[in-house]
Amino acid sequence: MYRMTRSGLWMMVLLMTCLATLDSALAQDKYVYELDLNKVEKDQVQVSLSPPEGLPKKAVFVMPSVIPGSYSKKDYGRFINSFSPVDKKGKKLPFKVKGKNNFYIKKAHKLAKITYNVEDTWDHADKSQWVFQPGGSNIEADSNFVINHHAFFGYFEDKKMMPFELHFEKPAEMYGSCALEKKSISATKDIFYSENYVRLVDSPLMYCEPDTVSYMVNNTRAYFSVYSPQGLVSAETVAGFCQPIADALGNFFGTLPVDEYHFIFYFPGREQKPFVDPNAMAGFGALEHSYSSLYYLPEIPQAEFLRGMIQDVAAHEFLHILTPLNVHSEEIEDFDFRDPKMSQHLWMYEGITEYFAMLIQVRDGILSTEEFIEKLEQKIASANDFPDMSFTKMSKNIIQESMQDDYLNVYQKGALIGMGLDMVLMKESKGKYGTRELMMDLAAKYGPNKPFKDDELIDEIVEMTYPAVRDFFNKYVIGPDDLDYTALLKTVGWKFVDQAITQAYDYGSFRIGFNMETNRFVFDNVEDSTLDIKDEDEILAINGKELNMENVQELAGVFMDPQDDSELKLLINRDGKEMEVKGKPKQVTKEVTNAIVPIQEPNAEQQQYLKFWLTGKSE
Repeated sequence: MYRMTRSGLWMMVLLMTCLATLDSALAQDKYVYELDLNKVEKDQVQVSLSPPEGLPKKAVFVMPSVIPGSYSKKDYGRFINSFSPVDKKGKKLPFKVKGKNNFYIKKAHKLAKITYNVEDTWDHADKSQWVFQPGGSNIEADSNFVINHHAFFGYFEDKKMMPFELHFEKPAEMYGSCALEKKSISATKDIFYSENYVRLVDSPLMYCEPDTVSYMVNNTRAYFSVYSPQGLVSAETVAGFCQPIADALGNFFGTLPVDEYHFIFYFPGREQKPFVDPNAMAGFGALEHSYSSLYYLPEIPQAEFLRGMIQDVAAHEFLHILTPLNVHSEEIEDFDFRDPKMSQHLWMYEGITEYFAMLIQVRDGILSTEEFIEKLEQKIASANDFPDMSFTKMSKNIIQESMQDDYLNVYQKGALIGMGLDMVLMKESKGKYGTRELMMDLAAKYGPNKPFKDDELIDEIVEMTYPAVRDFFNKYVIGPDDLDYTALLKTVGWKFVDQAITQAYDYGSFRIGFNMETNRFVFDNVEDSTLDIKDEDEILAINGKELNMENVQELAGVFMDPQDDSELKLLINRDGKEMEVKGKPKQVTKEVTNAIVPIQEPNAEQQQYLKFWLTGKSE
């Protein structure tokens, strides 16, 4: 019989300890999700999760309530059903669902796998918490999958910063567009990798037949992926529309702060919701992410109309590579998907971004000065429809029901705050420093991995700039005051007219609509016109020139804003018959509101500031 000595006993203990350490090292320290996109049943896909090791006896599996970039509760747990946690022997573990998003699992230390089904948000019957399409998900078997990961995947409480692997079985003809690291195992299997849940949620994915293109913008490669069910819009077309915006952004920043950026476009066809379902809710627009943006825009063949829409939206979304990617608070850095603490700086995240989306276009010649003025006037008019309130208070409490109706003001007054801050900075710096320079300095100070303290940002901005900036923030950002457009715009030699009476010419009261069946512009809501027109008359030509999408702004301006009493001739189609109608405008008295007018003789200082503002050049 062998008797173990004391030294042998210690050696055995040491060996067992080493084996335990090795076993721990080999344990799975990541989430592994598996989906088979070939198997879609009732518009649902089954998800399988192999969880990370080291779960406690009681663990909480979390689906997000709110996501970054969205400012209302969506409760993505309500799109999950048939939730089933099991141990290594396949035995079901007990669990309870609390609220809509939290799955409390008992004996979670024995958990081997979780399976559940995911229903897409686009077709969900419950519209009480409607999910904006770019923030949701779409399951169309054999044709398209839009996968915002927060709608498909969850995490365990206190373990959202662990790595994730997503294993997709998919149709061989489909391609997955996403900003995450990707490995194509075969024609029918992809794996995507994310360092944590925050980055996962920040990286939407679209599977469809490939229609992609890319090009370099300064130091950044821009990728474009398009799904257009009727083939009316191509990736090459979209990339061409975005090229001027991308170049303008490159000029604006100098060096772009990302190596690559993905534009993912979904164009719903006319046979799809929201076109065929009058109760469908259409979220035309986009949602920004750090390295990509996801777009949901109407599939139409009119190039110029689509160009303007894409350029405005893409400019805004692409600019988010500055903020919140490179300038963000701790609330965003460590986002709480269950009960988020919102930042008070929506004036910056969305407002400054919207302002820059206009500024880069006028600086690069995409917008004329007159068009830039018109956009500012529209912002002022829209901002007046919202109640006066503190922007920091509204932002901090934005997910509360009482604040939801005020959110859209971040794109109105929020953008005008960016413009007003520009005026103050230019005046104080004698035309050498503006909002762009401030944001670039903040990006250099912080960057993607260093958040600022939410309560300290305004103090830091004042310390970095001028004392007058504090007064601006106290009045218009922290305080509820309306911006003093008269004083601010005087800086660049522009005059603001909030209300005035003027003489003008007018053809009467009517609107211009668009008939998608015939692809023609039509008259609508005709009430009193000097032209012999009726509702649904299709406009074929104006003064002998055929009207189309390419010249609509030029020709429509002839009768929407006549400069004198010259006669107008229209060729129209009424009830299938072509006919000519004509008429002269009448002189009317009009009230002008929220107008911006360059003054006749600006002084040298105002000219210098205006040049810096519209060109970015100080000399």
